[in-house]
Formats: sequence, structure tokens, C-alpha cells
Amino acid sequence: MSKSRLERLALTFSDDRTCCGCIALTFVAFCLVTFLPLWSWASEGGTGGKLDFPSIFRADEGATLKKLIVFLPGSRAAPEAYEDVCDQLGTGGYACIVLMYNNDNLGLQSACGEDDPPCYRNLLEEIAFGGDKSPHQTVPIAQGVEARLVAAIRSQGDQWSLFLNGNQPNWPLITISGHSQGSQVALFLSYNRPCDRAAIFGGPNFWYDSEKANYLEDEAQERATPAERVSYVVSLYEIVCPAAIKNLKSIGVSIAQTQRWKLDSNLGLLDSSTRLVCLDDEQKSYKMSGPGLVAHSYYITSMYTKTDDERLAGAIHRMWRFAIGLEDTGMDSIGSARNVTGDVANGFACVCNPGSLLNSGFIVLVVVLYALASFACCVFCVSVRKLRRRSDQYGGLIPG
Repeated sequence: MSKSRLERLALTFSDDRTCCGCIALTFVAFCLVTFLPLWSWASEGGTGGKLDFPSIFRADEGATLKKLIVFLPGSRAAPEAYEDVCDQLGTGGYACIVLMYNNDNLGLQSACGEDDPPCYRNLLEEIAFGGDKSPHQTVPIAQGVEARLVAAIRSQGDQWSLFLNGNQPNWPLITISGHSQGSQVALFLSYNRPCDRAAIFGGPNFWYDSEKANYLEDEAQERATPAERVSYVVSLYEIVCPAAIKNLKSIGVSIAQTQRWKLDSNLGLLDSSTRLVCLDDEQKSYKMSGPGLVAHSYYITSMYTKTDDERLAGAIHRMWRFAIGLEDTGMDSIGSARNVTGDVANGFACVCNPGSLLNSGFIVLVVVLYALASFACCVFCVSVRKLRRRSDQYGGLIPG
């Protein structure tokens, strides 16, 4: 009698190597099920290294413009991720651009290592100005931030022409700003160009594990934009907080210049003495993002700041206006950080407590599902081996 399908299946899965292979296949399948969605989530809304994503432009039509705010997105983020920044700030005589640039540089630390400041400096210089400065990337001069900014301003016609000085940006009329990687490029530009102001949101110091300013020629380099016209914003719960604080120490921001602000309760004391706004709003996981990643984005990216909570949105927008240095900040409703003698009343030590990058609940779910699947696979393998032994007992036939 010919062997039945069930017997042939038993023979196929009966030896130990095949059982191990079955479990290995389960592992591979779970890796695909886990990491393909993770990769899709990580690249969602990303640029994939392309530069053809449109920049965002905002200004009141027909208004007499006086200042320009230029915002640089974080790593692989498209300008539309920060659209709300220009929606709120590009008004009342201020123009605003969220500028697309070469921000596909997540591997900069692995390229440079931890102890090679000139490498970081060359990378930043090439991103900002283009040219053959670094062997780790290729940014033509026409694709550097400065050249792309000139082209962007020209595209807006005569109303924006005051923001050009010949073939260069008219930097004294421009506030340079950015988030994450974009903030590091903005900070570098503020050292090398005489900007009106600079506003740095979640600056990660390129994860350089040092309190040295890796983007400077030397520690004594004089910055083209005065230090008192540069503001910083960081959440003490965001993943980049430890690196950001080292970055701030390297450029001389002290506790006396730091103020705590809770956006969710509109609580804080901010005035012109404040250079660092330390946000104290702990976040929860969102989808696959852990609380540390949410805390890195909730105060600046449109997916969080475009909220129906008018109180929270108002607090976020006032914080932006304060950091950017707009004349009407609404901070008089918060109060002054100075006491009666004119000194800072309540300096705040911004002690980092960063959350996780990924949602821990998601990780636990993946581990549990894989364990259950592996257990089921083992049970199946053991069952077919028992079936093989029973088949041998009956002379190679499955009893029926």
C-alpha cells in the first residue's frame, strides 16, 4: 500500500535537523512580520534621501516683510512634517520657509566615530555650504543649505527680495532654526553666518559623546550670531536630551539661563534672560514610537502640534514665538523669570530622564507571539515524530 500523505509529512519532519529548521523558519517569519512594519513606520513620511520634496513657504500676501524664519527639518523628514511651524510664524510681517535640504545623514556618528571632531565639522560644512568637504557624503555646492535657500527666496518673487544680498542670503534679516539634525545644521550656520537669531529645537550634538563643540574650529571660536540671540528648546524626556545638554554645556548655557516649562499646564517663567527652555511634559508611547521618541517630536512636528486642544496648541505656539524671538510672544500671560533685583529668580537644572525609542508594549507583544509560535512549532514537530514511531510499529502503515 502506498504511503499516505500524513505519513509522508511525518517522515519529512521527523528528524531533529528538520525540527530545528522549522523553528528557524518561524524565527525568520517573525522577523519579517516584525521588522517590515517597523521599517515602514520608520520611513513613513521620510524623504529616502531625495531632494525633490517641496519646501513650505508662508507670508501674508501683500504684506511688507521685515524678517525671514528658515526652519530645517530633522533627519529624513520632509518639510510638510513641520508645516505648522510656518503656518503659525509666517504672518504679521514675518516670512517663513521650511527648507528641504540634504538631511539623509542618520549614520554620521558611525561614519566619524566619537573622537574625530574635524570629521563632524567637515560633514556639517558640506551640508551647509556644499562642496567636497567630507568623504562620507556628496553635496554639490548648488545643493548646500545656503544655495538652496537663495533659490527658494528667489522663487517667491519681489516681495521676498529683501532677504537676498546679491547672490547670498541677507543673513542679518534671517532667523535660522531647525529640529534634531536640522537644529545641528542651524547651530553650525549661526556660528558661521551673522543671523538675526537662531532657535535650536532638540539638538542632538550628532550623538557625539563629549561636552566639546565638535562643529567648531576650536573652543574659542567667536560666533557670527551673538550667543544671547540663540535660544534652545529641549524636553528632559526626549531620547536626545543627554546629548543635547552636553551640546549646551559646550557653548556655555548655564542653569541660571535655563527655565522649566510645562506645555500641558501652561506653566513656566520665561523672559529675555532665558536661553534654554527645558520642557517638563512626560509623554506616552504612540503606535510604535516609544515615549522618548514622542517627547522628541511632540513640541515641534505637525502630527502632534496640530491638535484640537486649543490650550495646548496655544502654549506650544507661544513657546515657538519666544524661542524664535518674535515681538508678540504672549509671555506676559506666563510671568517674568526675573525677581525685583533684575536677576533670574528660578534657574532650573534640566536633568534628563529620556524615555525609550520604541514602544515597549510592542516589543513585549512581539516576544510573546514569537514564543507562542515557537512553542506551537515544537509541539507540531514532536507530534509528527510520535506519528513516525507509531507508523513504524505498524509496519510502515498509519492505523486507520
